Formats: sequence, C-alpha cells, structure tokens
Amino acid sequence: MKAVAAGAQVVQLVSALLRGGPTCLTEIRREFERWGDANGYEHVDYLRGRMSLAGYQDRDGERRGKYKRMLQSWHASTSVIGGH
Repeated sequence: MKAVAAGAQVVQLVSALLRGGPTCLTEIRREFERWGDANGYEHVDYLRGRMSLAGYQDRDGERRGKYKRMLQSWHASTSVIGGH
C-alpha cells in the first residue's frame, strides 16, 4: 500500500513469492482490494501517488515535521548509549 501511495507503478514481491509460492499472489491481491474498499479507493489509480511529495509546495516543512515527530518519539531506553 505504502509504495503505491507514494506513486509506485510496481512493487517487488520476490520474498513473498519465495516464502508463500505463487498462490500467495491471490491473497496479496485480495488483501489489497479489501484494504482499498475499506478506505474508499475504488481503483488503484485513486490511491497511487496520494502520499507523493512531488506536487507538495512545502517539502522542507514536511521534512522538518517528520524530523520533529522522530525526535518526539525518542526514548532514552531505546538509545544506543543506554540512556546516558
């Protein structure tokens, strides 16, 4: 979903195919369609590129916002330096 929402025309499924065999493609498609229906996307083209920054005017502001959220989510217990 994320890759398509970012604008991808294709996604790599090699790992899924190696683990689940060709029959996993049916399940992937079914889940993709289920998610799209549940979230109001009638066609994959309506989802494709919805999260792309290509047409976004304030890319720097978006980057700052993501950086700020990352800093706010940091916890000392997960620090590489053990909270020091």
